[in-house]
Amino acid sequence: MVDLNSRLARIKKMVDNELYFAINKGRQYGKTTILNALANKLKEDYFVLSLDFQFLDSDDFENARTFVISTKTKKPD
Repeated sequence: MVDLNSRLARIKKMVDNELYFAINKGRQYGKTTILNALANKLKEDYFVLSLDFQFLDSDDFENARTFVISTKTKKPD
């Protein structure tokens, strides 16, 4: 298994400094692995929220109430 500690430390530093970041790469490069490890690392200092937008429609972003209800009720088919 790959040692993720240095990557996690760099990303946590960005989070601590309130910077945006993106994780993008092709399939099977460990994006989900790093995000799961990051969530575990950050939960010591932050409230971690994980959202999946792929099943939401543009109408779901109409307002805050619609968005919250949609993220709780929409599941993959």
